[in-house]
Amino acid sequence: MRTHVDADRRGPVRRPARLALGTGGLVAALALGVTLVPRSALVSVPWAGTIGCERVRVDVAVSPELQPVVRRILRSIDGQVVQGKCLTPVVRGQEPQVTAASAEVLPVDRAPQVWIPDAVVWGEKVQRWPLIAEGSLASTPVVVATSTEAVEALGWSQQAPTWKDVLRGKRAVVVPDYQSQSESLDALIALWQSLGKGTAADQEMVGTVLAADRSDLPVPAAAIAAARSGSADAPLFPATEQAVAHLNATSAVPQLAAVYPKEGSPVLNYPIYRLGGQPAAAGPAVRAVVHRLRSASAQELLRQEGFRRPSDDNDTGVSGGNPVGTGIRRAGDVTVLDPPGRVEVDEMIDRVRALAKPSRILLVMDVSVSMKDRLKDGSTRIQLSGDAVKLGVDLLPEGSSVGMWVFAGKMGGGKDYRVLEPVAPLKTVDAHGETQRTRLMRRAGSIDEDVSRGGTSLYDTTIAALREMHRTYDPKAVNAIVLMTDGGNSDKTGADLDDVLAEIRKLDQGRQKVAVYAAGLGADADYPAMKKIAKASDGYTYRIDNTTAGQEALLDGLRRSRNIS
Repeated sequence: MRTHVDADRRGPVRRPARLALGTGGLVAALALGVTLVPRSALVSVPWAGTIGCERVRVDVAVSPELQPVVRRILRSIDGQVVQGKCLTPVVRGQEPQVTAASAEVLPVDRAPQVWIPDAVVWGEKVQRWPLIAEGSLASTPVVVATSTEAVEALGWSQQAPTWKDVLRGKRAVVVPDYQSQSESLDALIALWQSLGKGTAADQEMVGTVLAADRSDLPVPAAAIAAARSGSADAPLFPATEQAVAHLNATSAVPQLAAVYPKEGSPVLNYPIYRLGGQPAAAGPAVRAVVHRLRSASAQELLRQEGFRRPSDDNDTGVSGGNPVGTGIRRAGDVTVLDPPGRVEVDEMIDRVRALAKPSRILLVMDVSVSMKDRLKDGSTRIQLSGDAVKLGVDLLPEGSSVGMWVFAGKMGGGKDYRVLEPVAPLKTVDAHGETQRTRLMRRAGSIDEDVSRGGTSLYDTTIAALREMHRTYDPKAVNAIVLMTDGGNSDKTGADLDDVLAEIRKLDQGRQKVAVYAAGLGADADYPAMKKIAKASDGYTYRIDNTTAGQEALLDGLRRSRNIS
């Protein structure tokens, strides 16, 4: 907020004394006037509320970014006399989801008398408080923010990107909490909408959420700082158009730019809600606050702060009333995506919460000689499995735990498998300073060195993996086995398929559940047997013939493991 400087302070030294004398005379006159005129006549006097007037407080809860400007808007009516009482608006910033959650437990007399969240969906979630809609205060589209130099480097100044280009591209995307920040959740829903809301959209959403949870990304504050510095390598972050305008207005050299994806932008519309059932004394004061919020002068203050005009004043909600600021679109309409309904928002939040649950995965990879055979795209089966593992390990968030086994037959020590890395948190650091994530990536990159002659001991290895995962089970995590093979069981001296299925039933009969996600590499895998194993353990089976299919299988497995459908 700009600091106001009183021009009179630059005047002669004696001027304050004359001003004080004049003010004292005015106060005396007003004191006399109180006994001669009705209180309603004092409405136009800005400090009328200080002259023995009983105050009526109006509690106004707003989305945090609105708090400074709403305070400015309502300052002019602080002390205004309404039906013999002096109005006192009290503006507090509160995240919309906190207010909505409070409505589940707090009685009506503890509710804000005026509430302005950032989106209508929050009002729809409140059922116990009698809310009366009073239109919209302002609007602002959800955009992607970064430096102007980054926009040029990415080629987005000439052609707008898609939401997938932004959120699933090569440039790092830093996102605040999807569960608490509307712009982040709206960006995720925009990606999901633009991809058709089907299985493919769900898989991209899974990848986006997991990638955003990587701890090696800078925190949002650092991303903003990098963008404001003008770096061409600055990361991207979902934001509102108003936030970009505000950040540029408070920078000595504005460096931020708002990117508007070609499919359109979600819009935050800042609905105004008035609490119904007010006491008779409070009703007029609350209506006075709403009237001031809807005034033309309030709209001008909002425009100066980077907001657009209310969404209920035009068809698109963002076509006119361009905000004051640099780095934002000034000409033409912003394409508006249909706002998600309450059910869609709730379902997306549930999905994000499910994805937040840590993963505990044992990767079990076939390294029999046949894994060196080539697939149709020219890559070997062993290379494809290694690439799939690297992709998965790189994608999983830091809170995940992953281990790696390889299997063939007679691999030494009386076992048909070898433990390359036991299951451990990806952030675990060994004595050499290498993390579990780095070790797994390195192992996967050289997996062809582990190829062994000895057939495929699929069933014995599967039973051993199941027992190990149940022995070390973590009830707070999603526990799963990813089994990759290109053939069937060739060990005639070990367990058979019925033994595997019986072991699954025995181990899963309690609360501990370990799903097997079986990936067949090429046409020679024993898919009927793999399907029976996966189905018995509530897992799933995939056929992988190329890198793309491997990536899709990985994302789908992560989605299914969390019951995201």
